[in-house]
Amino acid sequence: MPQPAIITEEQFPQRFYEEVLPDLEKRRTTGFFVAEEDVALWYEHYDTDVRPARGTIVMIHGYLESLPKYYENVYYFLQAGYHVRQLQLRGHGMSFRHVEDPYLLHVPDYRLFLRDIDRYIHRLVLPLKTDDAPLYYFGHSMGGALGGLYLALRPKLFPKAVLSSPMMEIKRGKARMQVEKPLVEAASHTPLAAHYAPGMKPYTGKWSFEHSHSGTYCRWKYNADFVEADRDYQTWGASWQMVRELFIITQVVRDPSICARIPAEVLVFSAGNDGLVTRKGQEEFVARTAHARLVEIPDTKHEIYTGSDEALTRYWEEILQFLAE
Repeated sequence: MPQPAIITEEQFPQRFYEEVLPDLEKRRTTGFFVAEEDVALWYEHYDTDVRPARGTIVMIHGYLESLPKYYENVYYFLQAGYHVRQLQLRGHGMSFRHVEDPYLLHVPDYRLFLRDIDRYIHRLVLPLKTDDAPLYYFGHSMGGALGGLYLALRPKLFPKAVLSSPMMEIKRGKARMQVEKPLVEAASHTPLAAHYAPGMKPYTGKWSFEHSHSGTYCRWKYNADFVEADRDYQTWGASWQMVRELFIITQVVRDPSICARIPAEVLVFSAGNDGLVTRKGQEEFVARTAHARLVEIPDTKHEIYTGSDEALTRYWEEILQFLAE
């Protein structure tokens, strides 16, 4: 089994900036691809030096996130012998936005995310493959929930998937979602649909590690710095319509008829101290999906991949063993 070389919390300030970022910079291939409705979505691709490669990871980020937040994950996959393909979802980062407000996430239909992922894979990822190594899916939070839906949509594409803290059910009053579903449903059919939902607001730069979902200060600080430096990464609040779509995602992905259509082996990570999503939702998905397994990483916040040395060691051992089996 390949062993992860975790960057410890003590090493992070030096190794991440002097080793990881320069290495990714020289490997990075970027661009825009044309999605549905002729909109442009940003992508970043990385190739491993390991030959033959063990596979290709399609990595989908979470709600309000951006690609640089996952650079440490990209690095670990490359070191383990996997190519990585990252897609920036619409409404995030440098990808197309449905509204002019750079801080507002508004997507009128969650199925656009799925169609974007599908087109990206079939028009860019698969045509550029130069080997027979398998594709694997990695998704965090909203990206994890979208992964569950996509595995059912394209059941033969991914033999295995890793869903990290997947957003299968949102905790009440969390993720700044402080409104009930009936009100969200009603508001999404009015001119309010493309405006901030209650509890949502533009980026102000006023946030702290203590109130974040990161497990270590050094990784939170890296994220906070690149967000502060670039307005493209300051997507901060959701519209009424977007909240509605998130609720729908969490309902549909746990539907028994959807779960029954997933033949892939699925490794689901649950954070022991998750402040955003429920373990119950993840357990329901796993119980209804034939080849899914739940692993809890104790004493970790929602973003397990930013956790303590102990948490990251367990996390990456589980991931790499699962993919290698």
